[in-house]
Amino acid sequence: MRVFKPSARTQIIAPQQGLELLDLAGGRTWRPSKAGPWENRECEAPDRVLVLGSSILYGSGYEYPETWTAQVDLPGTCIHNFAVPAYGLPHKLARLEEELALDPRLVVWEVWANDANDFVWVGDRGYSLVPGTPLDPLGVPDAFGIPPYLNGLLFHSRAYEALALSSVKPRHVRHSFATGLDRVLAHVGDRDLLLVLPPVLDKPFAESVEHPTDFGRQARRWAEGRDVRVVDLAELLIDEDVEALRLDPCCHYSAAGHAVIAERLGPLLAQSQSE
Repeated sequence: MRVFKPSARTQIIAPQQGLELLDLAGGRTWRPSKAGPWENRECEAPDRVLVLGSSILYGSGYEYPETWTAQVDLPGTCIHNFAVPAYGLPHKLARLEEELALDPRLVVWEVWANDANDFVWVGDRGYSLVPGTPLDPLGVPDAFGIPPYLNGLLFHSRAYEALALSSVKPRHVRHSFATGLDRVLAHVGDRDLLLVLPPVLDKPFAESVEHPTDFGRQARRWAEGRDVRVVDLAELLIDEDVEALRLDPCCHYSAAGHAVIAERLGPLLAQSQSE
C-alpha cells in the first residue's frame, strides 16, 4: 500500500483535533470545534449574509485575511461564512437550518459536484461517494463483493479502506440537482437566495463559460423558473488568466483569486433580489 499509494475516490472526514462531529436536525455533519474568524460571530451590523459551501468558498489553503469573505467591503453588513471543506448538500442544509437564527437577508449557496454525492458514515468516519458507488447491506463501500460482515470488519483497517475506495467501480448514474435545490429554497424561505457556480479551473474561464459543468446547467435551468439569482464565477472572471488565479486545476483559488472574487462578487451581495 505504501509503494503503490492508491488514491481513494472520495473525500474522507475523520476525527481529528480541531474538528467537531455533531448530529443536527438535518443529520450528522462536522464543523471546526471553535468558531473561527470565517464565521464572524462578533459582527453586530444589522444586515447579514450567510455563505454555505465547500472548500472553494471557504478558501482552503489560506488564512482568513487572505480569503474573499475577509476582503469584501460592505459597510453595515456581516458576512458569515459557514462553508467547510468537503461539505455536500446535506451538511450545508444542516448548517443553514442551525444558523438561520442569525436572520440573514441573503443566503449565498455554492453549487458544486459534492452536492450530487452520497455521504455515508462507517463508524465515526464519513465518505463522500460519487453516485452509484456500490454499498453492501450494512452501508459500507463494497469493492470486492465479499460478505458484508467481513467487509465491514476489514474496512476498519486503513490499508483495506484505501484499497477498497481506490478499487470500487461506481455505476453510471445521472444525478438531478433540482430536488436538492428545492430543499435549499424551502429552507431559505422568503429570504434572498444567490447560487454561486464555481468552474473547474483546468481551462480558461472563457472555455468554462462556453462549456459549463452539467451541474451548472441544471442549476441555471432550475433558477430560471423560480426567480433565483445565479452567479457563474467563470463569467465573473472571464477577462482574467485562470492560471494566475487558481491554486490548483480543480477548483480552488489562490490569494490573488480570492482578492478578485471579493472585488467582483462583493457588490452582488449588497443587492437584494428585488433590485
